[in-house]
Amino acid sequence: MKEIFRLKEMLENENIPFEFVENEEMEGYQIAYPKYYKSTSIIQCDISVIQYKYSYGNDVNLLEIWDMRNNYDVEGYLSAEDVFERIKKHYEASYQQVTS
Repeated sequence: MKEIFRLKEMLENENIPFEFVENEEMEGYQIAYPKYYKSTSIIQCDISVIQYKYSYGNDVNLLEIWDMRNNYDVEGYLSAEDVFERIKKHYEASYQQVTS
C-alpha cells in the first residue's frame, strides 16, 4: 500500500480535516492539511504532503512534506507515522486554542 494512503487512513480515523487530491499529470497524490479553499487555484494549507513520481522518498514508498508555516520547509523520506504525528500535534494545539 502506498504510504500516502496509510496517512489518509490515519487522518480519517482521527477525524482530522484534510483534502486528498489525485494528480494524474504528476502521477501521484497530495494531502492538504487543513482543507484548502477550492475557490482559488492556489492550495492554501499549513502542510502539504505529496507522493508523486519524483517526490523525495517516493522511490522507497515514503512521503515528502512541505510545511508552509515554516518558510516553506521541505522534507522527504518520511513515513506515514512521522507525518501523522506532526499533523496531529498541530491539530490538537489548534483545536485547544479554539475550544479554550
